[in-house]
Amino acid sequence: MSTLKLSLDTRRSKKNKTYPLVFRISVNGQSRDIPLGHSILEDEWNSRTETLKKSAPTYEVLSAKIQDLQIKYLSKIIEYEKSNPNHVTAHTWKEVL
Repeated sequence: MSTLKLSLDTRRSKKNKTYPLVFRISVNGQSRDIPLGHSILEDEWNSRTETLKKSAPTYEVLSAKIQDLQIKYLSKIIEYEKSNPNHVTAHTWKEVL
């Protein structure tokens, strides 16, 4: 079974002090990050709920994009797991998505 989670990748910051948003997909203890192509300041991220804060200036645009991508990725995950139940790894997901 695979899980998809939105995360703020705080391992490295960009020059403008922002951090990239990623979808983290996990399968059997392995995980891979799928970048969204957007970065935010750390104070625009709610680490307790793992969501973008509504006070963030880009909230309206990013939240819609995040929701669309999440639906798209979850649909692909369900479809792929049905057709390949024994061949699912985190590395495979990065290629499929």
